[in-house]
Amino acid sequence: MRIIASLLDTDWYKITMNRIFFYRFSDVVGEYAFICRTPDVKFTGNMVSIIRQQIDLLCNLRFNEEEIDFIKSVPYMRNAVGYLEFLKLFKLNRDFITVSRDSPCGLSIRARGPLWAVSPFEIYVLAIVNEVYFSERYGRGDIHYAARSKFKEKMADFNARPFPIMEFGTRRRLSYDNQSAIVQTLEKLIPEHFIGTSNVLLSKKYGLKPQGTFAHEYACMPQGLDGCSLRNSQRYAWDQWCREYRGDIGCCLTDTLGQGKFEKDFDKYWANMFTSLRHDSGDPINWGDRAVEIYRNYGIDPMSKTLVFSDGLDFETARKIHAHFKDKIRTVFGIGTFLTNDTNVPPLNIVMKLVSVNNRPVAKLSNVAGKTTCEDAGFVKRLKLEINGE
Repeated sequence: MRIIASLLDTDWYKITMNRIFFYRFSDVVGEYAFICRTPDVKFTGNMVSIIRQQIDLLCNLRFNEEEIDFIKSVPYMRNAVGYLEFLKLFKLNRDFITVSRDSPCGLSIRARGPLWAVSPFEIYVLAIVNEVYFSERYGRGDIHYAARSKFKEKMADFNARPFPIMEFGTRRRLSYDNQSAIVQTLEKLIPEHFIGTSNVLLSKKYGLKPQGTFAHEYACMPQGLDGCSLRNSQRYAWDQWCREYRGDIGCCLTDTLGQGKFEKDFDKYWANMFTSLRHDSGDPINWGDRAVEIYRNYGIDPMSKTLVFSDGLDFETARKIHAHFKDKIRTVFGIGTFLTNDTNVPPLNIVMKLVSVNNRPVAKLSNVAGKTTCEDAGFVKRLKLEINGE
């Protein structure tokens, strides 16, 4: 059985970022590494074998005409003719990804090649790893029943205390079937509050607009480019994004180089260019209050902007944030694991991060230490010194 049955079974930001990688950075080489942040997790030899088999199957897939038409149905994709033709030919290259047991958790995955060729692996691989791990360790019966039961409990009083919600759970889902059932239920029960899903295949299946912008990998990528200083790397990524999308999908991720550097870079020009900001680390209330203050200082009505919260949210946290910012600024909540993998056992905290560009290290400097990502501690020190102007 295939875990990934369609190349649309990914998050929308992979489609939007790969368009820029294809058009503007086609010769840039990137390397991605799988990281398991959950302590004491051990992947068995059988799990690793199944993961390899599923990646083999993944690398045989292509986009079909109907899938390309769905991508094209999004207005800002219609004129990307070259990219759409490229997607008709696109196929993941098995030679660009390696799977071994050479890590403390028993699973090591690395993908290396042109960015447009290896960036797409991330979401597929994480979904495969999650589904294999949970199905092999816990089976497909009781754990799925627990997930559906807990979800039903969550939705029982949602309309009594609603908030705008997007489903962001592809990377760490229990299974495709569980995610599909949840998206269908959200669309049926709370259509006035459900903004949509990041999953492109489920957007197509249920007639939704796919949700997403860019990820940390895109904002980190310029750190490895010739002719782009580390100090200017974040602004360079923003500039290329705005040039490509001309005001569409204008959501800016704020914690690639930390909050301090973000505020130095985010002047009035960028505050007007981007329609929303996305929170992914640090205290969400403090971050949002600071965003409101920044907009007011620039003479921009905060109610004309949106804050997107997406850092490990549950419903109660989202409700508290939503209530705090009522009448101050618009809010939307992207919720992932709490929707698609909340069961009677702890979920995995796994990621697949960009670790080098053109053989140079890159780093994400999160607003919390545990989410900072880099394989070269010396580069992190140099990056911090340069972006802080020291």
